Amino acid sequence: MSAIYIERMKPVKTRARAPKHASSAEQEMTRLEYWVDELLKTCERLGKENRLLRAQESELLSDRERLTERNERARDRVEAMIMRLKALEKN
Repeated sequence: MSAIYIERMKPVKTRARAPKHASSAEQEMTRLEYWVDELLKTCERLGKENRLLRAQESELLSDRERLTERNERARDRVEAMIMRLKALEKN
């Protein structure tokens, strides 16, 4: 059974519910308005979530770059210490 069929089976949950005496076209229009509203809300929510995730990604990339540079500096210092220790051993 398709998702569209399942969605159509759900009751309409809007304040602007079509009256019981409304035609099936009016009821279908009310149902469609409900789903359009739901889609718009979902798009807005996903847009906000996307912006937050992009900001978080940018922050994490900056942190990664900073930590990579810090790691390289630490590696350079350790290599320099090893070279000095080797030089001391030779003397």
